[in-house]
Amino acid sequence: MLKKLAAIAALVMAMAIHTPAMAQLTGSNFAGRKPVIINNAADYLTLSDFTFENTYRDRSTRFIRDLKWANTGSKPIIAFEVVMLFYDPFNRPIAGAGGRWLVPGHNSANWSALAPGQTDGDGLIGLRDQNAFFGIAYVRAIRFDDGTVWTSNQAEVERSIRAELPQLREIGELEPTPQPAADR
Repeated sequence: MLKKLAAIAALVMAMAIHTPAMAQLTGSNFAGRKPVIINNAADYLTLSDFTFENTYRDRSTRFIRDLKWANTGSKPIIAFEVVMLFYDPFNRPIAGAGGRWLVPGHNSANWSALAPGQTDGDGLIGLRDQNAFFGIAYVRAIRFDDGTVWTSNQAEVERSIRAELPQLREIGELEPTPQPAADR
């Protein structure tokens, strides 16, 4: 009898804990949201599997962004910069939802150079949810192991975005300001 009572109590507690999380997990994203990749650096680095969603995690709903990449060039990559832009359901930029993401080598946990042919991926976790309907990811800069730096042609990026998402009223800031260095 005591075992049955303990099992029922455990089931009730599990349902109480998981029900709000499951409701928020499934109900906090727009149907039809669309991630768009602009592969403007395809000769060197190709982006893939871009996703974004609001997910219940750590007792609140968080904006999760995931992305994969491959070194499609002939030189190892020391670091690269991805820009992510997000738009609300009314085709307007969402201030603060995107920005600049510096990827050191493979990913945030492995700073070794990404060799030609290698692939990897990583993600970002926001502090709160976002009303994102469209999301765009593109490469703004790449640093190779020989010291050279490739930078994107922003006019070409804007043309690609307008071709992919002509409904956007304004593109927003294509060149987010780099974060200041942290004091140590």
